Amino acid sequence: MTKILIFLGLLCLIVPGVILCVMWIFVNPVLAETRADFWHAMKASAALTAGYRWRLFLLCLASIPVLILGLLAFCVGAFVSLAVIVTAFGLAYRFLQERRRLAEGTI
Repeated sequence: MTKILIFLGLLCLIVPGVILCVMWIFVNPVLAETRADFWHAMKASAALTAGYRWRLFLLCLASIPVLILGLLAFCVGAFVSLAVIVTAFGLAYRFLQERRRLAEGTI
């Protein structure tokens, strides 16, 4: 019984952290593109990722093997794999921005 409670406790702490991480994954690009303050950027990132959080979580999971493969290539491949991962998240950010623009009707 105690192991189940410990597992549930760990699950309750890890799952909200992962959800918040995925919600706020685009805070830095929002800050870089706009003159928004930090709290507004967090709200904008949460609004931007709404409806796509599972896909972004899967993108985060897919980036793990890419990084591991880069590290296996004598650690030099980590530079290439990090560039691929950052590019993938940048493209995801641009995709979500375009979806938001189309949904708002502003082109």
